[in-house]
Amino acid sequence: MIKSEAGPNREFDTGAQRDFASGKGTPSLFPGDAYLEVCKHFEEGAAKYDARNWEKGMPLSAYIDSLERHISAEKLGLTDESHDRAIAWNAICYLATKLRIAAGVLPAELNDMPVTYPTIDQKAVEANHVRSAAMAGATSKALKLDGRNHV
Repeated sequence: MIKSEAGPNREFDTGAQRDFASGKGTPSLFPGDAYLEVCKHFEEGAAKYDARNWEKGMPLSAYIDSLERHISAEKLGLTDESHDRAIAWNAICYLATKLRIAAGVLPAELNDMPVTYPTIDQKAVEANHVRSAAMAGATSKALKLDGRNHV
């Protein structure tokens, strides 16, 4: 959900004003070439299935399964279809579906993702990163004791 925050109006050199923009997103930063590529995937899907077919609702796992298959195909270098576009399309439709489920527009049953995740203690994770960085620094120093880089 993109939240709208209250704040001072923006004033432009021309004297025109707009409301506060922070927290609303900055679409002008979205790469236009990638946007157009994903739009082509929507166009091809509309021709194959029907315009806005995906908006009728699919289980979230269908997007994850397809996304991961396309990631594997992309990693393998397969060129039978635009796997890079399909990766982005599945990620976007997954997010859009999840947001629509949360808003009550689509049924909650479409969220078929696991609900039991292990709890991760963020402080323990951060402490582990600090320990790992310290160990990496000590190892790096030890490997360079004779002046040569042994890595």
